[in-house]
Amino acid sequence: MRISLLTPLLLAVATGCSSFPTDYDYDPEFPFASLKTYGWRKSTSEQVMDPFVVKYVKAAVHRDLTARGFVQTGDPDFVVTLRDEFEDRLEVDERSGAFRKDLDARSLQSDDLILQMINPKTDKVIWRGVAADVIDRRSSSEDRREQIEGGVKALLQDFPPPP
Repeated sequence: MRISLLTPLLLAVATGCSSFPTDYDYDPEFPFASLKTYGWRKSTSEQVMDPFVVKYVKAAVHRDLTARGFVQTGDPDFVVTLRDEFEDRLEVDERSGAFRKDLDARSLQSDDLILQMINPKTDKVIWRGVAADVIDRRSSSEDRREQIEGGVKALLQDFPPPP
């Protein structure tokens, strides 16, 4: 019995514990197979983002793209921009008993990471991906780096899109 209880825990640790819901869209007419180089373009939302989060995201994107054979250059085939959308929301749970009703409210914070790949020749978005709930602003710096690394990896698994 002890082994059966430990197996899911070990499996969760081995697979990274976290999974981030992702979604992406792209221009199906763009020739993604021709992409070899990339660069960065600073977005307006990046200017108000936590500078350490920006640094962690850029490092994670760089590691992932270079592992796939892309080279960062000053004259790129595509440029990457990043955004993060922060949302504060209230979640309410209702519990009913025989003679009473309890409400349990808690504040939830959602921080989505958005990456866009842009054709620098046309200034058009060729790919856009969103990873939900990547950044927990209450986490330690080390935990945030790990969350971002996992979120970027999950997000970029769909880039470039299949032909």
